[in-house]
Amino acid sequence: MIEIIDWLNVHPNLASWVQAAGVIISLAGAIGIATYQNHAQRKLAIKQKNQDTYNRIAAIIGLNEYALDFIEDAENFWANCEEKHEDFFQYYYDAGAMERINNSLTEIPIYEMPDETTIKETMTIALSFHKLRKVLEKVSAQPLIRNDSDVSSFQSLAGAVGHSNDKLKAHLDSLKKK
Repeated sequence: MIEIIDWLNVHPNLASWVQAAGVIISLAGAIGIATYQNHAQRKLAIKQKNQDTYNRIAAIIGLNEYALDFIEDAENFWANCEEKHEDFFQYYYDAGAMERINNSLTEIPIYEMPDETTIKETMTIALSFHKLRKVLEKVSAQPLIRNDSDVSSFQSLAGAVGHSNDKLKAHLDSLKKK
């Protein structure tokens, strides 16, 4: 112990060197902590963004599923009717629900959509559903007349909505895996 004290007395500038080393170590530690916190914050932001993306697509799919249920009811009714489809418009067709679905689809802000696939498929669904609604409005104006071209248009548009919804589901599944 005495030898250490004697050595320290012989080297009087040692304290300033130890202090300098301590400052360097402290700076390195502070930089390391800041870097780690920044990395953790970025990772959390990415995770949150992915969750937001997932939630937005899931909400769009939920809305589409609701629309597809209505479309399926209409297709089933038309497949089983012979001459007229007045009963469909009297008992099953809810123009208000169709309008709410259409408005919900068209009012989704594009700039808030997470990626190109979601934008493309959502816009396809919105446009197809809008056209589908127009077909139903046309048919409801003449419920006693069965026009096979209207039924064909309806089925084609319904297929487009279903296809785009399936693409969104696949996209959602791919996001789950990330």
